[in-house]
Amino acid sequence: MKLLNLWFVIAGVGGLSMAALPVFSDEAAGLEALSTLDPVSSSPAVLREAWKKAEAAGQLADSRRYCEQYVQALQSHADQGDAEAMVELGKLMYRGTPSYPRNLEQARAWFEKAAQAGQADSQYQLAFMYRNGLGGNKDEALSAKWYAESRKNMEARAAGGDGEAAFWVGIMHFKGEGTPEDKKLALQWMEKSAKLGFKMAAVLLARMYREGLGTERNEGEAFRWFLKAAEQGQGDAMMETALAYKNAIGVERDLAQARHWFSKAANLKNPYALRELAGMMRAGEGGEKDIPQARAYYIQAASYGEPLSAVEASRMLADDENASDDDVKKAREILFAAADRFRSPLGQYELGLFDWKHGDKESGVYWIRTAAMGGYAPAMARMGTLSLIPFSGVTWNPVAAWQWWDAAAQGGNAPARFRANWLLWGGGGFLLIAVGTFLIWMNRWINRKWAVEEK
Repeated sequence: MKLLNLWFVIAGVGGLSMAALPVFSDEAAGLEALSTLDPVSSSPAVLREAWKKAEAAGQLADSRRYCEQYVQALQSHADQGDAEAMVELGKLMYRGTPSYPRNLEQARAWFEKAAQAGQADSQYQLAFMYRNGLGGNKDEALSAKWYAESRKNMEARAAGGDGEAAFWVGIMHFKGEGTPEDKKLALQWMEKSAKLGFKMAAVLLARMYREGLGTERNEGEAFRWFLKAAEQGQGDAMMETALAYKNAIGVERDLAQARHWFSKAANLKNPYALRELAGMMRAGEGGEKDIPQARAYYIQAASYGEPLSAVEASRMLADDENASDDDVKKAREILFAAADRFRSPLGQYELGLFDWKHGDKESGVYWIRTAAMGGYAPAMARMGTLSLIPFSGVTWNPVAAWQWWDAAAQGGNAPARFRANWLLWGGGGFLLIAVGTFLIWMNRWINRKWAVEEK
């Protein structure tokens, strides 16, 4: 499996900055107490808890009411000079939720107030918004100013042992935010942050070693930091550690350890870890073979939208020699979810093949065509084949067949290129031979006819 690489993580770090800003601690608020909350005396944390519980339960009216009360409580604290409340308001309005519309102008205003109060996280976010023109006009000068202020305050916090602050200083050097880009310096700050126990820094540090950014490539050092982050409970690092053990990347191959770390990541509902763990259990790698559990993990991963798991789960259910009608029905339900709910081209294609195999040509062609129209090369290749098969549910059309195969070939399907060339040259040659033979036969028949008439 190809995991997200460092470039993707760094590209999205502006979004991560929101998650890194301080968040009020949740206070205990039982479900039975939500209906009796007093918006005047309740703390922002209690109102936030009520809002989140109502939103999770799908109670939109209640969730909007609690969210509005939460915003009012935060504004009351912010008006009294509470910088953390200003930051929380900025975060809420920056992201938006089903209960509260996104408002980048207000977000920028609250970040500005918190930045003026010396809040380093808010200074960083404000600089990001000025740099990208979010919530107002772009202003490179103000962006540079606030990046510099943020970095100065972050460095002071890092000197006091704040690993998260060291992480953001490293990000600014990595991306060249308010300072010249310097990967080596970024590496140093990431290492400082990781040694202070900030898990995300350990993950990025590992990827920098793996990619050779700011240092020589060192898979062994990359593995060491992935393992450290994994031991601290970082889900992506668990996955990387498992893959390293499985594929001997920076460490000796150890399938038992690979299975252990896939299991850890699977407990965090990582669909890719669930798929890998299912595959190892199915094959008996790194431990005992467990087919029923492997199937259960495939089904769980499929429920999170992982298309390969949906395919494997459906095959294990439907292709078993003891499969019941309920198993076949369940197999189709899994594929249908992948095709319809998660819009997976692989799921659409496999559902088409499934329906075709089980006698529903109309549905089979529909889903194969849907995947093909979405650019899925195997589906385009199959449409080319169906276009030449009589009574396939697709109109017989050699031109369409060539077009589908040519499109599939452009999508990287090598067999489709061979078929397209065969149809264009071999098929064309066959057609010329057939037409020529017919004309010769007709000429002979006419000559014989005339000979008979002359007699």
